[in-house]
Amino acid sequence: MTYWKDLASATYLAGDYPTTLAILDRVAQSEPPTAGELFVRALCYDKLQQTKAALDAYQKFLQADQNRNSDQVWQAQQRVIVLKRRWKRKVTPRSGALCVATLLMAVLLCAGASLAVDGLDVCSGDLMRNTTECAKRKCCRSWATRSSPKNEMQRG
Repeated sequence: MTYWKDLASATYLAGDYPTTLAILDRVAQSEPPTAGELFVRALCYDKLQQTKAALDAYQKFLQADQNRNSDQVWQAQQRVIVLKRRWKRKVTPRSGALCVATLLMAVLLCAGASLAVDGLDVCSGDLMRNTTECAKRKCCRSWATRSSPKNEMQRG
């Protein structure tokens, strides 16, 4: 098993995280994983941006280590906090629907179209207010009240 553990270390250091996980799976078939192996597994999932798997692996590490490696325990605790927030945002049903709707509105508005949603006119000011990458940084009302031919056409 020493060969496989050394190979897992080498592949991890080379940045080949999928291979490292496959090797750690093979080692785990022969013997229970050590706290260090669980920590490396968590790091791999984290690097691969597999939030749920990384969160689970960090929690398994924390249970197995029992505060023997304080630096890694602290790192794992901090990553658990961050990953829980990320996972909570990721599984919120409304956020996905909002992103799709916002993207659809962006495509239509970039093409110069004006939309009516639930009887309300939607201009690009509404779109900008609802996205995090707002170039105008102003609310729709102030944007729409500016007089320009384009705004008049959209409201018209």
